[in-house]
Amino acid sequence: MDIGKQLRPIPMNQRGREIKGCASRVEIYKDDDGYYASADSALVAGIVYIILSMVDDKNIDNMMAEFESLNLGLGSGRMTGAQSMIEFLRH
Repeated sequence: MDIGKQLRPIPMNQRGREIKGCASRVEIYKDDDGYYASADSALVAGIVYIILSMVDDKNIDNMMAEFESLNLGLGSGRMTGAQSMIEFLRH
């Protein structure tokens, strides 16, 4: 959960896009400098951080398989939220 504290907060003058399909409220914003995000749960903020970290290094088409390979022991609701975030990042 502590890893989520490393998320870059969405700039004050910008608005993130809410990710539908997540049990918690998640917003992601992107500009030329990269991704920014917020989540209303420490656990989910950690998941968001992991996923956004993977964007820089991985092909987005393979991200869900890569994320699942981490074996984080998340329930189906959290995995659905992760899938929603990855789908958002594809577009």
